[in-house]
Amino acid sequence: MKRALWILVILLVAAGLASPVAAGEQLPDFRVQGPFTRAQADYLGLGDPAASFRFSDVKTEFILLNVFSLYCVPCRHDAPYLNELYDKVAAMGLAGRIKFLGLAAGNSPRETEAWRTQFNVEFPLISDRDYALHKGLGNVGTPYLVLAKVAGPGQLDVLLAREGALENKDAFWADVLALTTPDLAAMR
Repeated sequence: MKRALWILVILLVAAGLASPVAAGEQLPDFRVQGPFTRAQADYLGLGDPAASFRFSDVKTEFILLNVFSLYCVPCRHDAPYLNELYDKVAAMGLAGRIKFLGLAAGNSPRETEAWRTQFNVEFPLISDRDYALHKGLGNVGTPYLVLAKVAGPGQLDVLLAREGALENKDAFWADVLALTTPDLAAMR
């Protein structure tokens, strides 16, 4: 009986350690491997498109990370909107301040490329076939959006984290603007 109780305690503690990354916490500074296209490497401010890099190496002030899966219906629903946001950020001249990354949880490189093709995604997508990065995020559900401030080498401050389909896209955009460009958000 005592042994079963200890096992239960250990499992509960382990489950608590895997809580999803949230605002006010640090985003793990994952090391990821290319290949990316030359345009994607340039977008991220990286030299070699085939080289590995850490999230904090991305030349930007903020990273908007979209955790998705090819087989996630709400992710499919949000994909066109994220493309629209990507275009809006560029049109507003904020592409140097806010960079988008996609993390394909449990998807192979082939599945990740299928997502890119199906939804015409221009920003870099990272295949996470073995869920290693996904686990580092606390086994988040999909879709999961994280806005992090690149605060220095190895330091990524989570400003916003949202799980599930975006029900109120205008409110999400307003939150992103308020956190990344308070001067512009005030003029809205």
